Amino acid sequence: MRGVAFLEPVKYRAGPPRPNDIRYGLLPGDQLLRINGTSIDAFDGLNCTKRMIAPASLVRVAIYYYLFVLLQRCGPTVELTVKSTPELAELCERNETSRYDSDDSLLLPVSANYQSNTDIADEQRYWLIHKNGFTFARLLETLSDGRMRIRVMDKLEMIVDVTDVDKANPAILDRCKDIVSLRYINETSVLHVLRQRYGSNLFYTCSGPRNMICLAAEDNPATSLSLFRGCRRQQMPPHIYSSAQQAYRALQMSGRSQCVVLTGTSGSGKTTQLRNLCRYFCDVAGWTKHLSYDVISSALFVMESFGNCVSKHSSNSTRFVSLFSLSFDTVASLRCASVQTFLLEKTRICRHLKDGMTFHVVRYLLQGTDPDTHATFLLNELDKQAFGFAEDEDSCADSQKGWSKLSHSFATLGFSDNEKATIISLLAAILHLICAGATQGDAQRSQFVCMQHAQHAATLLGVEVEQIASAVFRRNLSHGGPTNPVSRFSLSTRNQTGQEALSRFIACLYNELFGAVVRLLNRRMGGDSSKSASSITIIDYPGSTFGSSNSVTHPALLLAHFWHEFSVQP
Repeated sequence: MRGVAFLEPVKYRAGPPRPNDIRYGLLPGDQLLRINGTSIDAFDGLNCTKRMIAPASLVRVAIYYYLFVLLQRCGPTVELTVKSTPELAELCERNETSRYDSDDSLLLPVSANYQSNTDIADEQRYWLIHKNGFTFARLLETLSDGRMRIRVMDKLEMIVDVTDVDKANPAILDRCKDIVSLRYINETSVLHVLRQRYGSNLFYTCSGPRNMICLAAEDNPATSLSLFRGCRRQQMPPHIYSSAQQAYRALQMSGRSQCVVLTGTSGSGKTTQLRNLCRYFCDVAGWTKHLSYDVISSALFVMESFGNCVSKHSSNSTRFVSLFSLSFDTVASLRCASVQTFLLEKTRICRHLKDGMTFHVVRYLLQGTDPDTHATFLLNELDKQAFGFAEDEDSCADSQKGWSKLSHSFATLGFSDNEKATIISLLAAILHLICAGATQGDAQRSQFVCMQHAQHAATLLGVEVEQIASAVFRRNLSHGGPTNPVSRFSLSTRNQTGQEALSRFIACLYNELFGAVVRLLNRRMGGDSSKSASSITIIDYPGSTFGSSNSVTHPALLLAHFWHEFSVQP
C-alpha cells in the first residue's frame, strides 16, 4: 500500500492562473514528490506498518509528523517538487461548498466576465442563445406576451422571446462532476459545464452512473492507476480509469460479463481510451501474469498498423469495428484476451493510395524498411512517388520508427520468421497489383497494363501470372470454391470493368490479409481460455466524419454506425 500526499494553495488570486503560477506555484490536486530533493516515499513503509496496528487517524498523525520533521530541517527556503494531475483535484479534501466559493478562482474561467456574475440570484440567471453561441444574461422582467427583458454583460438591455433563452444553473454547479446533478439540464448549461471543466484541465465529466464524457483525445501519463484501484464510484473523480474500475467491480460482485462502448466522432480519442482501459485492467487484474499489457499493447499496435490510417480528422483513424474482449477467471484475474473485427474499409487500400491516406502499414513498408527488405520483396521496382506519401526527412523518420515498432510487436507476439515473411509478401504483392493496373472495357476481356508488376505479384504469391489474371478478371479460382453471388454488378445490367474487377480483388485480398493477422494475434493472446468465467468487452468503431461525403457514400461506415446504434440499445 502506498501513501500519497496532496498539496493545496493557501491563497487564491482572482483571475486565471498566471504562467509563473503554473510553472512555479501550486495548483489544486498537485501531488507532493520531494521536499528539498528528499523523496517522501520513505513514509510508505511507516504508512503500511501503522495501518496494520493503528486507526487511520493515528496513521495520518504519523505521516503529518514525518512531513513536519522534513520541513523543519529545510531551513528558511523550501523547494517542493510536485506532479500536476488536474483531473485529480476532486480527490482533495476540500468540502463541496468551499471548492466553488467566489474567491476560489484559481481554476480557469472560460467565459469572459463570468466571475462578476456569480452574485446574481438563481431565479434571474439565464443564457441568451444566438448564432455565435450563448451569453450569460440577467432577467429584469417577464412580459405578458411571451417575451422577456434581460440585461447582457451588465450594460445592454434587450427584449427577447422566451424561446431564445435557457435557464442557467447556480454558480456552484459550474464545474460539477456529473451532468445529471444540474438543476436545469439544457444544451447551453451542459456546454457551459464542459467548457468550465475543460478550461480547468478537467477533461472527464460524468453523465449519469454509466456514461462519461471525455474531451481529452490524448492520454495523460501523469495519472496514477493506483489511485483508482479498489475504489467505489463515490470515491473517484470522473476519469476513464474510474469507468474501468466500475466495470471491473461489477464483474467481481456479480460474476457477469461487462461491456464498455466507446463512442464519438473521428479523432475524438476512442482508440486511445481503448488502450487506457486495457492498461487499467492489466494493472488491477494481471497479478497472475498470464497476459501482460506489453502483449496487448503490441497486438493493438499491429491492428492499428493494418486497420488505421491518416484522415482529414485524425492521424490515426480507425477504419474497422473491433470487439476487444478481456477474459477473467472465477477470482477476477486476467487470463486471456481476444479480438473480433468487422467491416474493414478494405477499399481504402486502392481508393486513397495516391493521397497518402491509406493504411499505416503501407507507408511503414515503403519508407521504413531497410534496403535488404526492399530487395527481398521486390519493393525497389515500385514507384514510391505514385503512392502520395511525403518524402521529407520527418516523414521518413516517422515511417522508420513505425516499422521498427511493428517489427518489435511481431517479436513480442511470437510471430515466426515465416509468418512475418508471408505477411510482407502478401502486402508487397498487393502493392504490385495496384501498380499493374488493368485495361479499360469489360472485365472478361481485360488484362494487366504493366505485366512486370503483375509478374512480381505472381512471384510473391507463388503462382503464375495467368492464374492471377483468371482469378481477377474472370473470377476462376483454382480451388473451385463458391463465390459470392450478390454484388452491385450481379444486381444490375452493367458489366464490371477491368479496373473495377482488379480493385475488388485487391480489396478482398487485403481483407484476407487483415483477417489472417487478427487470427495470429488471437493465437498469442488466447492463453488458457477454458478457465475463463466472465469477460469485459470493449467496442471501438470508426467515428462519424461530419462535413465529409465519406459518411454517406461508404457502406462500411453506414454499417459501423448501425452497429453503434445496435450496441448501445438497452
